[in-house]
Amino acid sequence: MTSLLLALTLSGPSSAQSGAIDGSGSPVNVTFVADPPVSEVRFQDEDFLPTDKVFSLPIGGGTGRILIVKNDRGVSQELKLPTVTEQNLKIPVTWPFDTRPVLGLLLLGALATAWGLRRRSRLVRLQAGELHEQQSAVLEADPNYPLLGQTLGQYRLEAPLGQGGMATVYRGRGPDGVAVAVKVISTETENLEFRTRFEREIKVSHTLKHPHVVQVVNWGQDDQRVYLVLELVDGQSLRDLLPADGLPVARALEWSEAICSALEYAHEKGVVHRDLKPDNVMVTRAGVVKLMDFGLARDHEVQTVTMTGQALGTPNYMPPEQVLEKSTKATLNPRSDQYSLAVTVYELLSGALPFQGDNPVAVIGKHLYDQPESLLQRKPELPPQVEAVLFRALAKDPQERFESVAAFRQALRSALS
Repeated sequence: MTSLLLALTLSGPSSAQSGAIDGSGSPVNVTFVADPPVSEVRFQDEDFLPTDKVFSLPIGGGTGRILIVKNDRGVSQELKLPTVTEQNLKIPVTWPFDTRPVLGLLLLGALATAWGLRRRSRLVRLQAGELHEQQSAVLEADPNYPLLGQTLGQYRLEAPLGQGGMATVYRGRGPDGVAVAVKVISTETENLEFRTRFEREIKVSHTLKHPHVVQVVNWGQDDQRVYLVLELVDGQSLRDLLPADGLPVARALEWSEAICSALEYAHEKGVVHRDLKPDNVMVTRAGVVKLMDFGLARDHEVQTVTMTGQALGTPNYMPPEQVLEKSTKATLNPRSDQYSLAVTVYELLSGALPFQGDNPVAVIGKHLYDQPESLLQRKPELPPQVEAVLFRALAKDPQERFESVAAFRQALRSALS
């Protein structure tokens, strides 16, 4: 509000000529200089209204008396009058700061914020509904993921990630909002062997805590479905990242050593992976290698389980003993993983497999009886020692391989450097 300067204007004789107004309460004509103008005056419990903006007030005589002036906006102000010596006065009025417009703006801002939050909440609900509809459409289009959009235990299954022979994997989200991978056993729950293998994976995997091993977050059973909750790896598998002619040597060695590190740790814990291949190795966007899927793994305390009449594993990477002995406890050991690791490293360097055939039976036969195809014919720029290291790790007899994955890693590093 505008602060007005005090201006006392005399329209009659000067105070020096006439002296003070007597104390009889004679009316004095008062004009208040104010913006907004004074609309009402209260004096000695009596209200006064203006006539053509002039108030006739009985304030003659006396000192220290109080007037209360008020404007049309409801703002009032007390004025302490000096000794009145003239019949016509002009008195300035400075109104106190009116906080109501500011409060109104604050209230308006709060209302706008509340409206924005409500609108945003509505948009979030609409987006969630659209996502649910999209998931329902995927569910109708792909019956291979029957649990999509449902909740399993504490985890809502948001999107499909993949399928294997034993389980279906979904991207899920728990009560903390963190995205995870939820691995659900296939619908063949009546198959005791499948369920036993899956429960063994849970038992084995939760003991492994290593930077190059995918971590187990949780596990449980819901409506007869057994599930495993894993960290969600933001990246791609080695299979997806592998060029047709193989990786650059430095990158192949770097990733191979990370796999070796994970296997060495697992072997120290008494765990044999039994299904090592590029599909079961992930590389994060930050370049961290993660070994995953211990679905065929076994430890020293768990009874060996195989599907009747079949050798478990992937033919292209399967060591001979895993075929001949049906993965018995006596023959499967860390040197079996070393064989699969050597096949994987061969493929990382060349983009091809050491044993190839028209069908799985032909490939298995070559693992049992044939020598691997020459790596140097595929990649002649490699040192000859590299082929020698890989061929030793691919020996038919496990005893002829390196004594450990650590020894294999050291030999490979020396050969490539």
